[in-house]
Amino acid sequence: MTADARCIVHGPGEGEIVLIPDGRQFLFKTVGQDTAGAYSLGEFILPPGGAALPHIHWGNEEAYYVLDGEFTVVVGEQSVIARAGSFVLVPRGTVHSLRNGGTRPGKLLFVISPAGMERMFVEIGQILSARDLPPDRAAIQAIRDNYRTQDVGEMAF
Repeated sequence: MTADARCIVHGPGEGEIVLIPDGRQFLFKTVGQDTAGAYSLGEFILPPGGAALPHIHWGNEEAYYVLDGEFTVVVGEQSVIARAGSFVLVPRGTVHSLRNGGTRPGKLLFVISPAGMERMFVEIGQILSARDLPPDRAAIQAIRDNYRTQDVGEMAF
């Protein structure tokens, strides 16, 4: 531990919250500026029937640990049912998607490495949360391009 190191503690419900109007919620517990860019970590809540449609992160890998509920997770050619206690690693450059087929919100812990991509969710959330305006699909795609994320199915946001 160096003299510059600092401890970060967030209690339940604390952290940077990003709400997506369709009911998705990100709660970032730590972000890149906290970890010298190594990783970000947070909770993701997906409402019943909600999905993150097929996409690729070319510069980041993701890891999921299911806290509550049941998700169908597709990574490459593999499809699994991930229930509470399940872990899934998504290597960078791999097509992946997830869906909550349950009747209640599902929650997972996620890690993104390296950090930085958490800003993508914040930026897209701001566009989708703008009142009185339809979503600007071109602006959303430009943000996704900036974070080297490619949709390979329908638009995920």
